[in-house]
Amino acid sequence: MFHYDIEVFENKTSQSMGYNKWVKPKAEKGGHWHMDRIWTPSLHIPTNTQPDILRSGDTNPVLAHIRSDGKVLISKRILLNGLSQMDFTYYPLDKQLCDIEIESNELSDNYLRLNWAEEQPLAMSTEFGWNGYTLIDHKLNSIKSLYSQTGTFCKLTVTFTLRREFGHFILDIYIPSILFVISSWTSFWVEIPAAPAR
Repeated sequence: MFHYDIEVFENKTSQSMGYNKWVKPKAEKGGHWHMDRIWTPSLHIPTNTQPDILRSGDTNPVLAHIRSDGKVLISKRILLNGLSQMDFTYYPLDKQLCDIEIESNELSDNYLRLNWAEEQPLAMSTEFGWNGYTLIDHKLNSIKSLYSQTGTFCKLTVTFTLRREFGHFILDIYIPSILFVISSWTSFWVEIPAAPAR
């Protein structure tokens, strides 16, 4: 299980808000009061211990930017407890793949499409890191999941490639084990007539 402290941005355009394209758009900023009065898509994170953490009505900090031209930007800070299948075949020289998935669970791709932002879709802090691992790479995908009973739904995924840090294994396990084995061989260097020394 991995812990992520992330900030999610939802950006959408509402066609129902009338506006004049010749007038500079105005913006209204707000929090939970505004979020309770505008429609937001029902999204969930299936790889999290609490999949419905993105649903409206939670107590996580939120900031909404509502513009008169119909564009809405929602910023929400959440803490994820991500579940990840780990492969320990090459432990402690292993690499792990950890996924975060965001998926629509009510509206199919005919009504709701999820895409990563074109500019800077994923911004990570300079202090970003996992204890005991080094981040090698990350990949972003926008895919469609087909469910036989309900249809096709959009899904956003980010996959982190992590390499286990090997330094403390050398100091704590390998060097002490090698020294223990070498010291045990000293008994074979004692001559047979010197039995008490053995």
